[in-house]
Amino acid sequence: MITTQDNTVLFLALYNAITKAGVKLTSLYDGNPYVGTASYQGIDGHYFKRQLYGNWSDAETVAICKVFPFYHNDNVVNLHGFDDMESDDDRFWDASITFDVTNRYDILAQASKAQADYESGKRLY
Repeated sequence: MITTQDNTVLFLALYNAITKAGVKLTSLYDGNPYVGTASYQGIDGHYFKRQLYGNWSDAETVAICKVFPFYHNDNVVNLHGFDDMESDDDRFWDASITFDVTNRYDILAQASKAQADYESGKRLY
């Protein structure tokens, strides 16, 4: 898994791209983005939180979708989805966008292995 600490520059670049598109995201006191870690559908990933209470507007959803996939150096950031604000008796969870980061070279290596397996007649599933 790509760790938050190791990819401060990547997450800052992604945060800047999304906020430049007019979407307000939560940041820390030092101006760096708040980046949460999560696992969804068996994939390790991350999330940004929406700055204001409430759900994503259609305009925000469209603006965010236009940013992805996001390429930075050797990494590809893929959007997983949107979560609206949730609450229970005494707690609130801000709306968020979830995404994962993959190294481009890992993707190429996986594709090359799959091609070699296919050509050798090996079952891929």
